[in-house]
Amino acid sequence: MVSLVRRLFGGADLSPDRRRDVIRYVQAEWTLRAVQDDEAGRYNEVLTVHGTMLAPGNESARIVADAAKKMSEVNQSLVQRHSELGPVPDEAGQCYFLWHGVYLALAEWSSAAAAAYEAMTTGGTPSVGRVEHLLSNEERARKQAESAEAKLLKSIRMTAEEARTLMRQAEGRGRP
Repeated sequence: MVSLVRRLFGGADLSPDRRRDVIRYVQAEWTLRAVQDDEAGRYNEVLTVHGTMLAPGNESARIVADAAKKMSEVNQSLVQRHSELGPVPDEAGQCYFLWHGVYLALAEWSSAAAAAYEAMTTGGTPSVGRVEHLLSNEERARKQAESAEAKLLKSIRMTAEEARTLMRQAEGRGRP
């Protein structure tokens, strides 16, 4: 009876091995996110320093374009690295596919942003509307993935301490 109540209200009972598999998946997912977060941080630092000085063809435009290109390359590689995660436990399947959508959206957005900044370096007209639209798509995809991940973590009854430990480990592995 307790098992039935847990299934109805608290998630399915997982064997310790299955739970460990889900935790390994979460750690791999968080490691990729740490890579993306680090690169996004570098990109944002460049924007903070040079963003107010952007003008067609100036040095700030070149520096921002280079940072955007690097971020785009990292995001493209994350799509590939995410595809190679495995095996993904059945319990994490929805979460995996939603995060894959986030990485695809990030790659598309950062590629468009890099192209827009590159256009600015040569005096061209950047496609700001497209970049904003793609960023909005990425933000929507991220919210869905974060919601699915929260449900997954709840279903395996991950404690706050376990989450902190995994996050520290993922951040350490994600650093170059």
